[in-house]
Amino acid sequence: MMNLDIYTLLMGQLLVSAVCALTVFLLWKNNRDRYDGLGLWFWSYVTQAVYMALLLLRGHVPDFVSIVLANTIGVGGILFLCAGLRRFFGRPLDLDPVNLGGLAVFVSVLYYYTAVQPSLPHRNLNFNAFLLFFCARCAWFTARAEAGELRRLSLPLRHTLLAFCGLSLLRISYVLIGHPAHEFLREASPDSVFIMVYSALVGMLTFSLFLLVNRRLMSDMEADFNGRMEAEKVLSGALRVAKLGTWRWDIKSNRLNWSDGMYSIFGIDKNSFTGDLGDVVARAIHPDDRAAVEASNTKVIRDGAPAGLAYRVIWPDGGMHWVYAEASELLKDEAGAPSVLKGYAQDITDRKMAEAELSSSKERFQKAFHAAPFLMSLSEIETGRYIEVNDKFCEVTGFSREELLGRTSTEIGWIGCEARARLLRESNGSSLRIPELTLTAKGGRPVVCSYACERVSMGGKNILLAIAEDITSLKKAESAMLVAQKLDALGTLAGGIAHDFNNLLTGITGNLSMMRNMAASGRDIGELVQEAETACFTARGLARQLLTFASGGEPVKVTVDMAALVRESVPFSLRGSPARAEISGGEGLRVLGDREQLFQVLQNLTVNAAQAMAGGGVVLVSVRAEDVSEGKVPALRAGRYVCVEVRDSGSGIAAESLPRIFDPYFSTKGQGRGLGLAVCRSVVVKHGGAIAVVSEPGKGSAFSVYLPLTDRSPSDSGRTAPAPLKVGSGRVLIMDDEEVVYKALRRMLSALGYEAEVVGDGRKALEAWAAAQKSGRPFLAAIMDLTIPGGMGGAEAVKLLKTSDNKAKVLVSSGYSDDPIMAEYASYGFDGVLAKPYRVEDLSAALSKLLT
Repeated sequence: MMNLDIYTLLMGQLLVSAVCALTVFLLWKNNRDRYDGLGLWFWSYVTQAVYMALLLLRGHVPDFVSIVLANTIGVGGILFLCAGLRRFFGRPLDLDPVNLGGLAVFVSVLYYYTAVQPSLPHRNLNFNAFLLFFCARCAWFTARAEAGELRRLSLPLRHTLLAFCGLSLLRISYVLIGHPAHEFLREASPDSVFIMVYSALVGMLTFSLFLLVNRRLMSDMEADFNGRMEAEKVLSGALRVAKLGTWRWDIKSNRLNWSDGMYSIFGIDKNSFTGDLGDVVARAIHPDDRAAVEASNTKVIRDGAPAGLAYRVIWPDGGMHWVYAEASELLKDEAGAPSVLKGYAQDITDRKMAEAELSSSKERFQKAFHAAPFLMSLSEIETGRYIEVNDKFCEVTGFSREELLGRTSTEIGWIGCEARARLLRESNGSSLRIPELTLTAKGGRPVVCSYACERVSMGGKNILLAIAEDITSLKKAESAMLVAQKLDALGTLAGGIAHDFNNLLTGITGNLSMMRNMAASGRDIGELVQEAETACFTARGLARQLLTFASGGEPVKVTVDMAALVRESVPFSLRGSPARAEISGGEGLRVLGDREQLFQVLQNLTVNAAQAMAGGGVVLVSVRAEDVSEGKVPALRAGRYVCVEVRDSGSGIAAESLPRIFDPYFSTKGQGRGLGLAVCRSVVVKHGGAIAVVSEPGKGSAFSVYLPLTDRSPSDSGRTAPAPLKVGSGRVLIMDDEEVVYKALRRMLSALGYEAEVVGDGRKALEAWAAAQKSGRPFLAAIMDLTIPGGMGGAEAVKLLKTSDNKAKVLVSSGYSDDPIMAEYASYGFDGVLAKPYRVEDLSAALSKLLT
């Protein structure tokens, strides 16, 4: 090999770096808008050229400049290359701590072996070590590029970087095995070979970068081309689906140029298309629209502004189609005269047909809307303002159409604000149906409607479509019918009451007349007295049943063990009957109720079951807990209940009779008053329950009583034998206005050892009580009637009496056994209760309990 001067080699390297820098500069200039990082590549080559220039100044400038600064600039150029590659590959340009740290170490070592302990081999070792490090990092980075296409395109660059790594390794190896020369300038040394190879690799690196950019450019252009081709296909498909076409009219030659879609729009065969505008107008455009088309084109040519027009075309088969054409661009020649007009056209036949159908549909809707026999309205959901109402709406509400439009339903008083807000909430996302809704017409007149509404979208607005039927007349007719039915039922009830009470009065008056005659002759009248008393208490039972049926008879509620009550009432009710009972279940099941009333319910159902099996049979009674879901049992809310089922195997109830079995004085039997089931239902409903029946003719009936289950402890409310009469002494105040009552009561009190004083109303009772207190002969107790016509009753009197004497003992007595005071007497200030009619035994027990 020829001996080459090191200066010549460095000069050649400087020229190579300059040429490469120029190449990369041109690469950056032409592609800077496309790719990032090319400018950093350019500065990398500039720094390499500066590095070579400073090396050539060795001996003319201080070593710090020609060695430390030059090598630092050279390594910095490599860092520019790394940063440029990061940007080119789409990574952010950040301060890489590894690169910066490496540069700091490199400069420190370089300075040490230049200024502190000068050593050329160590400087070469330092430079090539860091050249190896940075080139390896760049190669590794390009190999791990996220885009697979970039990894493939950067393969030549990666090979060049690896070649730099190989050269650095050789140089490091050469230094490590010991280089005898210590002078910077020498001839025919291995350093010359390294410099020439380095120069060649710089050229290869430049070519690799140039190749990378151009291959990426070609790849991107190919992708753009393919994308445009795909877009054109999509556009072509879209134009075909949308029935769109483009046209170009050469104004000077009067020639048309069409896209493929235009032939389909005009129904003209492509082979028969002459391109002459006049021919197209004559062949395709409807005669009535030709003048409008010509005027539109003339206007565009004159004004230069885009314009569109819808017109009709006639196909060769005679069919008529609608076309919308728009002249969108006017081109002019060099003299400024119009030369070319461009635009597009679309087949809008389907749209025109839809518009016609929509117009027809709207017309039909308007006719149906205004002719409907129902109230119909359209209002904006957001504002509530009416946008349309029909004639029936105006007729029923009493407002004119002009008074309604633009106003809200709350403004005219048709519906309240809270009610409208509730309707909107309940109809949110769905339709709403309300069987009965009371609204207010003009002048405050109430209107009962069957109401429905639906949320719809009209013209981009949320609209509430409301439909209502005026059922005011229907409700009045129903009310009149109900009144008639009640009057009919009352007539039946009155007849039954008269029949029953006449029978009872016959027994009472007959026995009384016999007692009068027998007493005159000295004969024993005990049996007659007993029969008269029995008739009286039968009349009391009838009165209580009537009160229970009429208003429910307020129950005096305690905790009742239903199993115990069933086992007591059912056998008792079957005495003397050929039927027997089988009772099952119910242990531990309790309800909160009036034991006497529930006993009566079970007694009535058991007696009915026994009577349904005239020849005898088995009455099946079961008691169980049952979870009732909503709607399972009519008029019963969901919850946990005690169900008592009374089942017989009799003849059953006819289907036509089932709806009436709970009516008073309706009976399917030839005996009885027909009050039993009516009373049963009234009692059960008053206890928060329900009664249901299932019956099939020939197979028997099953009555099920549902009562709310309770977990309270059972009350001691069983039946006890009548207590013997207890004689006492002292004064008792009677407040009652019925002579027959207070005379009988005074006799009974006298028989029990008490002295009675009678007053007619509450005010006199207060005066008598106060006078007795002052005289030193106070009353032990008072018995007050609840109702005194024209005077103060017991409810008011007891409050005033307790205010003046809180130790006063007062019994309440009334024939209204259903009065709430009789059930909750303590809450009203009374200390005991004595229901009319009563016997001396009842009076004795009540006074004994009161005074002990």
